[in-house]
Amino acid sequence: MKGKSCILYLDTIPGDRIQAVKFAGVQRYAAARGWEAVSVCREDSQSDALSALLALRRPRGCVVQCHLGASPIPPSCFGKIPAAYLDAGPDFKASRVARVVADDRAVARLAMQELASMRPAALAFVGWRNQQPWCDIREEVFREEAERAELAPIVFERDPVGGCATISRDMRLAAWIAELPRHTAVFAANDVVAHEVLVAARAAHLSIPYDIAVIGADGSPDSSEAGGAPLSTVRIDHERSGWRAARAAAEGACGVIPYGPLMISRRKSTGGFGRRVPFVHQALETIRRDASEGLTPEALIAQFPCSRRLFELRFREATGHSVLDEIRHVRLERACAMLSGGDAPVATVADMCGFGSYDSFHDLFRRQFGMAPSAYRALHRG
Repeated sequence: MKGKSCILYLDTIPGDRIQAVKFAGVQRYAAARGWEAVSVCREDSQSDALSALLALRRPRGCVVQCHLGASPIPPSCFGKIPAAYLDAGPDFKASRVARVVADDRAVARLAMQELASMRPAALAFVGWRNQQPWCDIREEVFREEAERAELAPIVFERDPVGGCATISRDMRLAAWIAELPRHTAVFAANDVVAHEVLVAARAAHLSIPYDIAVIGADGSPDSSEAGGAPLSTVRIDHERSGWRAARAAAEGACGVIPYGPLMISRRKSTGGFGRRVPFVHQALETIRRDASEGLTPEALIAQFPCSRRLFELRFREATGHSVLDEIRHVRLERACAMLSGGDAPVATVADMCGFGSYDSFHDLFRRQFGMAPSAYRALHRG
């Protein structure tokens, strides 16, 4: 007997935090239509179990989570049930389904803009363990942006064909990092690789971010700590990717449907290079803690024994941003989270994030994201 209409999210890994965020997007799409959303783990997504599940639930659509760009579930398994493949690689060929994919060029450009603003002595890239199309795109953009910054690109050689033990890669990475010029800014292909970089830097007795700065990608707002430094990352709108995949599946859409980066989450790993100005890092900690509490540049600078001019100069040298820019960035980061994940009125969001008025918040938000806060909420909440 057919039950309540549903959308299935297939081939998931229990405990995967990013997949949980994606599933929240699937749930949001389904709930808005009075449907259920069901997450199906890898074991229950295999052929025999899947056939029985499809016959029992008769879903409105299926979202298939790909792993490293591929999926063992072919479109033919679904018959007339529409399907969307989330994070499918470019080699995935199927004309009757949608491929919902990250815009890797946009992700890499945003990461490189952040690193270039720090005016590093060198730019370096660490890719995935073996060749992957998404990583190749990010490396290509890295090289383009390094050339634009008039710096020679330094790239860590990926594991040899056939692979090697993890410890071998760790040792090679630590030796490679130890040879980098001081004040190198490293773009890691994703947060998994970035954590490897942080650990390797620690093994090489380098300080983060005094000796090298590191930024990852694909992170969630609560990227974990590794190697002794909370990680800066390009946040991807994973929740929105799940929502778009659910819509594509339910509507029987075909072709490529991209989803892009949300913004940079700035943490200690890109806190600046200046060993002689530790107050910059103390100031960054204060901004991240108190930006939404009405913190002003004047109030912040007053906490440190130096002139405003010297403080602003050292802060910009270390971070590539002014104090006011950093305060606004942290406020906007919180505002994005509130707009996409809650129902508070926009004026309330402005107040809770520390903006002096609704108008100033609205104008700054539009300049930063190219749309009004209300339009951003509509886009990211469907």
